Amino acid sequence: MKIEKLTKDKQELVKDLYRLCFAAPFDSDSINAFMNSDDLWDFVYGIVEDDLLLSSYIAYKGEVKIRSIPFDVYYFDGFVTRPGYRKRGMGRKLFENQKLVAKDEGIKLFALDPFKNSYYKQFGFEDALDLMKIDLPMRNLSKEKVEDVYPTQTISMFHSDKAINVLREIYDREWNEGIYNPMHVPDAYFNVMFNNKTWKLCFFRNEFQRLYGSLLYEIKDRTMTVYKMSFFDLKGILTFRDFFSQFRDQIDMITFFKAPPDFPIDVFSDSIHAGSSHVNMRLYPTRMMQILDIEYAINKILPVLDLPEESIEIKFTDKAIKENNKTLSISKKGIKAVRKRNYDLSMEVCDFVPIFTGRYGFSEQYKKGKVKSESSPNPFWNNKMHPHVIKMLDRAFPITITHNNEFCY
Repeated sequence: MKIEKLTKDKQELVKDLYRLCFAAPFDSDSINAFMNSDDLWDFVYGIVEDDLLLSSYIAYKGEVKIRSIPFDVYYFDGFVTRPGYRKRGMGRKLFENQKLVAKDEGIKLFALDPFKNSYYKQFGFEDALDLMKIDLPMRNLSKEKVEDVYPTQTISMFHSDKAINVLREIYDREWNEGIYNPMHVPDAYFNVMFNNKTWKLCFFRNEFQRLYGSLLYEIKDRTMTVYKMSFFDLKGILTFRDFFSQFRDQIDMITFFKAPPDFPIDVFSDSIHAGSSHVNMRLYPTRMMQILDIEYAINKILPVLDLPEESIEIKFTDKAIKENNKTLSISKKGIKAVRKRNYDLSMEVCDFVPIFTGRYGFSEQYKKGKVKSESSPNPFWNNKMHPHVIKMLDRAFPITITHNNEFCY
């Protein structure tokens, strides 16, 4: 089985494989625009035998912020193997192929949005970022009136240069000022948003014509689906609430497709329950990551860590990447590999991923047995009873809101 970089003339083979493996028909204007993008084909690989595409993936080169620090990343998409050819080790070969590409490019981080989390965990990926899906019945939308809101504009997304300019400006502001985990994506992913005839864009600016919020949505079957919502201040949040209230006679439900875990639901709804209707909120991991170089990853976020004065030694193990098997000394003096038989803690690199992103702290992983201490092998469930070294690392690697807020079609 030979993995090759696929060219644009192979797009019908890719579409045929996707139709077999995914529910979407892959014949819409958006999909065609996506497949026709030249920059997409810098990142498509597959295994072809006798003019049949057996397995394929996209691994585009992007940039993501972790704890406000930018990282180069390879993001996997369309990772699939043809039915009848599965469980032959092709998936593992595809990931190993991309590790070689990443090594040549100096990229130390992989990311993907999983269809099945357990499948990717076998390759060294772990849950890294969260999102919420929220169903807000119009009966539950707050009726509180606020006079001081931004004036809104609403336009169609379809082939709209104005919409393109608005969202590029929003994306740039989220990258520079946002509190979540924004990611730079290729034009192939960005431009597909503007090929859907039913999608609309609401946005608003302050008195100095600076963008302060945008809302990508569509209305179908009396449901408004919000695909991406960007806001930067309370006035922007209240502006969206006022905007939603204008649709009381047209829709029964607002569905937030991709909301952050700290979404201000209490601002939008006075009550979770309103008679027979209730707000439904579901929090779950949406993005997985794999750290290809643990020493590099920790060193990279060093500027935003409050590390202890005293050195803490952590033994890292990694079944997927042998170079990650090392003991690191962590302190204000920096991060360095040490040759010691004794260490304070041990853990697998994959279990450090949610600590790296801020999804969990050391205490959360320690309680679940993911971080091990030989001196305290049976953790108390009460964080206050945890060893001093765990408490120090909790302060050094604080929990934060993890959310990937870009829109990937």
